[in-house]
Amino acid sequence: MQTLKEFDIDSRRDKEHTSVWVDDEKNAAVGVSSARWINTYGFAVNVDVELEGEGRGFDKRVIVPCGIEGRGVTLLRRVSEGGHVVE
Repeated sequence: MQTLKEFDIDSRRDKEHTSVWVDDEKNAAVGVSSARWINTYGFAVNVDVELEGEGRGFDKRVIVPCGIEGRGVTLLRRVSEGGHVVE
């Protein structure tokens, strides 16, 4: 959230779901996994990737962030001016 603030993007936490949200779209996530005595963890901030189009990226219509129906994903490139999506 502090990184997004550096870009003048308003983000927030959600009381029901983890991650960082800009409006109702997910912009960052933290993941943790443990299997066979191996722990892995990581984080991601969606900066710039093609979300739609002819196999060059991934289609955001099929992305269900963390299995949360009705929410989308967004990119740092797409958000500005107080955290509202700009095209």
